[in-house]
Amino acid sequence: MSQKKDFFQLHEAPEALLIHLIQSTCRFLSLLYLPYFPAYKMTPNFSRPVTPTAAMCPLRVLLLWALLCLVRGNSPEEIFTRSGSDLLLPIRHNLTLNSAVGQSCDGFSWDYREFSGPPKATHKGCTLSKHFPNVRISENGSLIIHNVTPENDGMYGVRLHNSTGDVIQRDDYIIHVAGKTWEEIFTRPGSDLLLPIRRNLTLIHTDRRRCDGIEWKYRKSSTHNAILILRHRDCTPIVYNERISPNVRISENGSLTIHNVTPENDGIYSMNIHNSTGHVIQRDHYIIHVEVPVSVPVLNVSCHRNGSAEISCRVEEGTNPNIRVSVIGGSQGSYSASSNNITAIVESPGPWNITCSVENGVSKSEMSKPEVTCPVLLSDIAVNSSCFLNGSVMAVCSVIGSDPHYKWSLDGAVISSDSRVTLPPPVSGTLRCDVTNQINNLNRSINVFCEGSRSCLTCLQKSLIGGSVALLVTIPPLFIAHWYIIRGMDKKS
Repeated sequence: MSQKKDFFQLHEAPEALLIHLIQSTCRFLSLLYLPYFPAYKMTPNFSRPVTPTAAMCPLRVLLLWALLCLVRGNSPEEIFTRSGSDLLLPIRHNLTLNSAVGQSCDGFSWDYREFSGPPKATHKGCTLSKHFPNVRISENGSLIIHNVTPENDGMYGVRLHNSTGDVIQRDDYIIHVAGKTWEEIFTRPGSDLLLPIRRNLTLIHTDRRRCDGIEWKYRKSSTHNAILILRHRDCTPIVYNERISPNVRISENGSLTIHNVTPENDGIYSMNIHNSTGHVIQRDHYIIHVEVPVSVPVLNVSCHRNGSAEISCRVEEGTNPNIRVSVIGGSQGSYSASSNNITAIVESPGPWNITCSVENGVSKSEMSKPEVTCPVLLSDIAVNSSCFLNGSVMAVCSVIGSDPHYKWSLDGAVISSDSRVTLPPPVSGTLRCDVTNQINNLNRSINVFCEGSRSCLTCLQKSLIGGSVALLVTIPPLFIAHWYIIRGMDKKS
C-alpha cells in the first residue's frame, strides 16, 4: 500500500516535483536507448558521462499525459440491472481506512447525482458515515446496493483522498434500473411540447405535509450533470434556473410544458415523484430531440466515358438527415457518404430507376428519376451551309452520338440552340457550332459569306451595262458590212 500511496502523493505535489520525476524517467530511458536518439553524438572521450538533453526525450509529453490521466480517473461506467438485484460499485485502489492514529487514514466520498446535497457516504478521519437507505460500504470502501429499486437509478460518483486530503482518484458509475420509463420525443423548432406525469398526485392541500413532491431536471445529452429546473414541494411550485429554461412551465398536475421549442431545449428531462413521506415512487425520463425538417433532396447523375455513372444525393437543410439512395437496374460499385450527401457509382449500363430519400425524426422527403440512361459518346461533327439568292444562309450541324445539345455562335455571339440555323442577309463572319452531352463536347467552325439582294441588283446592272457595250461594239460593223454588200449588188446590176 505504501508505494502506491506515495506515488499518488507525489502527483499532488508542486509542479516542479512532477516535472523532476518526468525528467528523471526520461533520462533513464535515454541512457537505455541512447544510440536510437537523433540528438545523440559520439564523443572521443568514452569515459565522460553523457547527459541526455530535452531534445533526447520525446516521451516527456506522453509521460505527463499518462500520469495526469491516472489522477483524473476514468470516464463514467454504465451498469444495467433490474429491481431486486444486488449491485457492487467497486473502488479500484488500495486505501488505508483503519489506523491507530485518526489523521493518517485515507478517505473517500460517495455522491448520488440525482439529488443535490452533501455526500451520501463519506470516510474521513478513519470514520464512516452514510445516508443511503439500502446500501452499505464494504471494508475497502466499495458501495454495495441491496435489493435494487428504481430509486437507485442514476449517477454515482466516488472521490478518493489521501491522508492529506488531496484527491487521488475519481470514478463515476451510471446505473440503469430496468422498468423505469425512457421516452424519446422528436419535435421541431417553434412547436409546443408536453412532458406528462402519468400518475394522480396530491399537489394542493391545506396540510403541506400531505402533498406529494415533483422534481424536474434537465441535462444536455453530452453531459452527465443534471440541472434542477422545477420543483413542487410542500404544496408549492418553485422555478429554478429560469434563465436557462425561460420557456418551460409546470402545469397543474405537475406535467412539464415547453412553449415555442428552440434547439436549446434539446436534451434529457428527468422527473422524480416523491410521496408525502419523501420517498421516490416514480421516475420518468424524456429524451427530447429538436430537429429542423429536411429539405427536398437534390439528385444528380453524372455519366462517365467508360459507361458507368456517378449518382449523388444531397440535402441542404435539416438536422441529422438520414439519406438513402436506391438504384434499380444496375449493379452498385463504390460509394461514399457524409453528413448531408451520399455518392454511389453504378457500373452496369442503364436504364436505371433512381430514388433518393431523406428523413429525420420530424420529416421526410424524396426525389426520383425514372428510366435514366447515359448518352453515347459524341463523334464526327460536321457543319454545312447554303447561300440563297436573297442573301440568307442556312447552316446544319450534324453529329454521331446521343442526347446532343447545340449552340450556334457568329463571331462569338450566341444566335441559336437548334441543330440548324437560318441567318438573314447580309451574312459574313465565322460561324461555330458547339455540341455537348453528359460525356463529352465537340465543335466545328466555318467562314460564311453571302452578299444579299442589293448586291444581286448591282450584278444585274453590271450585266446590262456589259450587254449594251457589247451591242454597241458589234452592231456598227454589221451595218458597214451590210452596206458594202448592197453597194456591190447595185454595181453588178
